[in-house]
Amino acid sequence: MRKRCHLKLTFHGFHANFAAARQRRGLFIFDETKMLEEYLPILILVGVALIVAIVFLLLSVYLGPKRPNKWKLSPYESGMDPIGQARERYSVSFYMVAMEFIVFDLEVVFLYPFAVRFTQLGWGTFAAMMLFLVILFIGLIYTLKKGTLDWDTKPLKN
Repeated sequence: MRKRCHLKLTFHGFHANFAAARQRRGLFIFDETKMLEEYLPILILVGVALIVAIVFLLLSVYLGPKRPNKWKLSPYESGMDPIGQARERYSVSFYMVAMEFIVFDLEVVFLYPFAVRFTQLGWGTFAAMMLFLVILFIGLIYTLKKGTLDWDTKPLKN
């Protein structure tokens, strides 16, 4: 008589029973410990990076020179002396450049996985990526014609 494989409500139990049923049919063997072992080097790297960062931070606090004076304790902002109120308005050009940066940063997020798997993907994916790049290039030409990267004091073109 054949044993039946009952699914449990827990995630771990589900995979254990599912793997047992597949193993009996000879389809595959699900080994959770092997999967976790593959992530071990990444976890070790993150742990070492955190420890090194904390150690260097503490060393700079305890071993660094402490010579406070009037100029060092004064407020400092982006290489300029703080004159006037902090509530001054920024030019729209700052925001336009920030939005362009976000758009082209997202372009890299979509382009990098495509470049990694370029040889394994078909021509349809290549055409879709080229269309994506053409649309972004048209957007860049549009913003350049609008003058968002010109840092003169004149306002943006309409």
